[in-house]
Amino acid sequence: MNSNNRKVIILNGWTKGDISDIPEFLPDSLKNWMGWSKTELEKLGYVVINPFLKDGYKQEYEDWKSQIEKIDIDENTTLVGWSAGGTFWVRWLGETKKIVHKLILVAPAKLYKKGNEESNFDRFMNFSIDPSIKERVKNIVIFISNDSDDLVKSAHLYKGTLEADLIELSNQGHFTNAERSSPVFKELIAKVTEE
Repeated sequence: MNSNNRKVIILNGWTKGDISDIPEFLPDSLKNWMGWSKTELEKLGYVVINPFLKDGYKQEYEDWKSQIEKIDIDENTTLVGWSAGGTFWVRWLGETKKIVHKLILVAPAKLYKKGNEESNFDRFMNFSIDPSIKERVKNIVIFISNDSDDLVKSAHLYKGTLEADLIELSNQGHFTNAERSSPVFKELIAKVTEE
């Protein structure tokens, strides 16, 4: 199938405030890897959607779900999720049993806890990973780097449960601008375009 039949959805993660106030997290900004990747994939003929979840950090999983389900997602779609965005895709695919082309997780969260009291973030992470996702997704890839221990453990949990390919990159941290030398993410482009 050629690229102009393919759609890519790149979903940002949790923020510490309104995404509008944090240019690094603006999904279409060329200053971060999400916006850079969108531009590069569009040059190759992909339809790329980077949803703008303005107040994602205040919302529950169901709020994210109601916004994301406005997007047409089918068997030609590649889902990319960063941190809590990756968590969302895994939870959503487990619930909906959707068939998609690829699932790519970038520093996915799962075992990370915000504090002693339960928060909406903790509720967002509170689900069982459905191992049958691997039967409905052609290819599952996880990118991880020198992140916090909880997030590295989360990546390995997803890898084991979903039988995903785990790619460890050096010196990327949690894939934020502060931890990366530039927005360029050629490894992601390679995995999206790989047949």
